[in-house]
Amino acid sequence: MLTVAALIVMVLLVLVVFSRHCNSLSGQLYDLVRTTPGYHAVMFHVYRLKKDGTLPLRGRLVARDVIEFAKMYNCPVCISIGEASEQDKSDSVINADYLRKHGGANLNIILGDNMSARTTYEEVVEAVRLAQAKGWTRVLAIGELPHLPRIVKYWRQVKSNLTVHYWGTHVPWYYYLFEIIMIPAEILLPVESKRRNWALNIAHRGSKKK
Repeated sequence: MLTVAALIVMVLLVLVVFSRHCNSLSGQLYDLVRTTPGYHAVMFHVYRLKKDGTLPLRGRLVARDVIEFAKMYNCPVCISIGEASEQDKSDSVINADYLRKHGGANLNIILGDNMSARTTYEEVVEAVRLAQAKGWTRVLAIGELPHLPRIVKYWRQVKSNLTVHYWGTHVPWYYYLFEIIMIPAEILLPVESKRRNWALNIAHRGSKKK
């Protein structure tokens, strides 16, 4: 019983420390967004679709902020994910349909060309390629708040001449648990490694087999 209680306390402490880290990071970054006059595009970091092909709660919450900022800055939305779920449509198309439904048909949405992009890192690589092709120099990357540390890490890791600002959307506490798990997972399964691709294939994170 004591062991279980100690484990619960440890998990709660880790959750508190990580959430404080995310909030501290977002507090530093939000000021940049609020004082920036405009962006060439909003980069929508999407999340794995539910089995019925709809957006999960965190995806809908982030989409709300994406729509708000795209309209505020009168700029396009970039969705650079490919086929990360087993659906008849690509994840990018499903997310774009959702944005148009809730943000208006006139919302300017630009989709990536790399249908094999299925992770945050691959999203960023494709987003940078699109930005360079379009001649953009300043973009706003939006994702859920607990995802923000990894989003920032990958944008900084993918070298480019872009000025990138970040916005983290507030989501329920249980989404923080997933990102906490991703910390050791990314040590064991580094980006672009064969082990990571194997794990993604096991989790069915890829295009639907025809």
